[in-house]
Amino acid sequence: MRAVLLCDLGNSRLKWQLLGPGGGLLEQGAMSSVARPGAALAADLEEACGAALTRLNDQGVECAMGLVSVASTDQTNALLQWGERVTEAPVCRVRSEPKLARLTNGYRDPKQLGADRWAAALGAVQWAEARLPSAMSVLVVSAGTATVIDGLTRSSQMPGDNVGPNWQFDGGVILPGIGLMRSMLCAGTSALAPLFDAPAQGLSAAGWPQDSSGALAHGIGLAQTAPILALPPADAMVVHGGHAQAWIEHHAECIERVGGHGPQGPLATAQHCPDLVFDGIFRVMRQMA
Repeated sequence: MRAVLLCDLGNSRLKWQLLGPGGGLLEQGAMSSVARPGAALAADLEEACGAALTRLNDQGVECAMGLVSVASTDQTNALLQWGERVTEAPVCRVRSEPKLARLTNGYRDPKQLGADRWAAALGAVQWAEARLPSAMSVLVVSAGTATVIDGLTRSSQMPGDNVGPNWQFDGGVILPGIGLMRSMLCAGTSALAPLFDAPAQGLSAAGWPQDSSGALAHGIGLAQTAPILALPPADAMVVHGGHAQAWIEHHAECIERVGGHGPQGPLATAQHCPDLVFDGIFRVMRQMA
C-alpha cells in the first residue's frame, strides 16, 4: 500500500494531509496562498511535509499525491510539478466530472463546477452513507472566502442492489463569505470599521440589535444563513471551510429564531465536517487506481 498526500489549494489557503499506507493521518497543515508565487508556495509545502515524505521513502513506502485547486495556473502548475518530482508519479488532479462513484453532476456544463465543490460533494456522500444512511438529501456548506451551499439528493436503492444508492448533485448558491462581508463593510464604511472589534451585545426582547456592533454581527449572520430558509429542506447539513465554526453558530441562531422550521420544512442541524474535500480527493484516487 502507498502513503497519500492530499492537497486542497483554495483562494486563500493551501491545506494538506499526509495519510499513511493504512489510511491513518500522519501529518497535516495549512498555509496562506494569497499573492504567493507558485514556486514559493511549492517551497513552503516542501518545508512543511518534505521530511515526512523522505522518512517514508527511506522506509520503502511509495507516496501518491492528489490535488484539488481553484487557484491560479501558476500556483497549480507549481504544485503539480513539485508533486510529480517528489512522488515520481503523475499527480491525481481532481476535476469536476459528469459522473463519478455513483454521484451524478447536475450542472448544465459539469466542467464549470468548481473542483473543490465536486470533491466536497463526494466527501459528503461518503459521510451520509456512513453516518446517516437514511438521509435522502444533504446540504453541503463551504464556509470559506465565499460561502457556497450545495444540494445533494439520493435516489431509492433498487431491491437486491448491493452497490449502494445513487446520488445527484443538484446545484448550489454562492455568496460572499463571512470574512469577505466584514472586509467589504470595513473598506466601504470607514465609520463602521472600528465597531468590528467592539463586543456585540445580545438581541433585544423584540429581536433587534440595539448597538452598531450587534447590528453588524447579527446582520452578517443573517445574510449567511438566510439562503437556507429559501432552499429546499434537507435531512442533513455538513459544513467545512475556514469559517465553519462561525457559520455553524450563526445557523444555530437562525434555527432558534424560526423555531427550527423554515417556510419549506424542518431545518437540519449543521454538522462540522472539516475533511470533506480531502475525503473527496481520496475517493477519486481510489476510483482511479
